[in-house]
Amino acid sequence: LAYCRIRYIGTDFARTERQRKVLSAIISKAPATFLTNPVEMMKGILPNLTTNLTEAEVRNLSLQAAKLLSYDMIQGSIPIEGSYSNASIQGMSVLEVDFGKNKEYIREEIYGEEVSK
Repeated sequence: LAYCRIRYIGTDFARTERQRKVLSAIISKAPATFLTNPVEMMKGILPNLTTNLTEAEVRNLSLQAAKLLSYDMIQGSIPIEGSYSNASIQGMSVLEVDFGKNKEYIREEIYGEEVSK
């Protein structure tokens, strides 16, 4: 957790990349854990999970985990490279984001929609 959250090295983008690395490692080990000890895994996850799903819904989704984890994982970050610039607003450092470019990226990468350019 400390590795994911450290703010003293790199940028916010580097921090989110570390978070993705840790989640990817956890996800890559999940299928084996589900096969060998699914009950203990759920007992470990559920107390640390905040969601609007019921415990029964989470358990039902976990039954599909092997199938879901077989999909290719594509990683990215929002805002996408080249769609933002640094700015100062009222003395605060912020990113000015081209939301249109980011919406196109999401439609293409997540939903597989062809976006005309």
